[in-house]
Amino acid sequence: MKKLIALMLTFILVLSLAACSGGSVLERMKQIELAADENPTKALEMLDSLGRDIEDESKYTRKKYDLLHLMLCDKADIKPRIQHDALWRLIAYFEEKGSPLEKQQVYYYAGRASRKMQNTAGAFDCLVRSADYAIAGGECDSALLRATFRNIYELHISIQDYSNALTAARLELEAYRPTTEAAPCEAYLHIGIACLGMDSTQLAEAAFDSAYEQIARTDIASPEHLHQLARLLRGYSMLNNIEKAAKCKALIEGNHPEDLNAGGLIALACYYKALGNYDSANICGRRAFDKKTDFSKMYEAVKLLYRMCRDRGDEAGAAFYLEGYMQLRDSLDARLNQELAETAVRHFQHIQSQKEE
Repeated sequence: MKKLIALMLTFILVLSLAACSGGSVLERMKQIELAADENPTKALEMLDSLGRDIEDESKYTRKKYDLLHLMLCDKADIKPRIQHDALWRLIAYFEEKGSPLEKQQVYYYAGRASRKMQNTAGAFDCLVRSADYAIAGGECDSALLRATFRNIYELHISIQDYSNALTAARLELEAYRPTTEAAPCEAYLHIGIACLGMDSTQLAEAAFDSAYEQIARTDIASPEHLHQLARLLRGYSMLNNIEKAAKCKALIEGNHPEDLNAGGLIALACYYKALGNYDSANICGRRAFDKKTDFSKMYEAVKLLYRMCRDRGDEAGAAFYLEGYMQLRDSLDARLNQELAETAVRHFQHIQSQKEE
């Protein structure tokens, strides 16, 4: 059924583009942008087919083409082919010539592209500027603003800056209030995780409860719900709330638990550890580490395994995991320190530029 729907949407996209093929390049780009939410990969192919028509267009049209390409690459989860210098020239153009909405868009998608390029400081700078233009009033994409706060939250979490992560998570939640759309489970999860990092256990549990209520209202099993439940399971387990953690685990077991990623397996390990079932916790922790798909998750897994062995008095096991734990910690600390320093410098420069303006 899903394949049939995808084919129908693709067919509609092709027809809509064919219908406006006689129109201007800007009109065709608007059609592609409208269809991108349904099939961004196909929309990207259609946009690429306009490439030969762009050369003779105005500078504004060429820059809109580049911005739309950046947008579609993000929606299709593809690393953009744009180079760093070209990205900043695109920003500079819309900074001078663009509308408030175009400025919000170019900074947001430049921030997303910078994240894919592992440029944390650049991503942070762009996302903050995108939020600035959206909050300033006038023409604004509210969905993009919520996504901006979500990305800023993720950046702060990645460098363990839980206080600013909480601020971003609350702004994300607040951005839903002017709309009729209910805040999703993810927004409450972000608040809970940030509060947990700050040892604000009561606030964390209240946020996790709100997230659980959102999931419990739906009967739809999906990979997204599976990963959200795993994060709730870990949160409740770290709070030693076994009753609520058990409810999450029961829902996970009915939602393709075989699809759990490394983070989900770490959540299961935390749950079994809270129960005192160290054998099962060790198995889940080792499975999470063996996935080797995410450096930070490998670090979390080996840290958990080391601490469980240490707490149980298993000196041989603790020694085995200690070496890997120390090596991964040093590597992670080096990355965090570099990102923290770069982020601090960029943040200071942003504040200074605002004062000068």
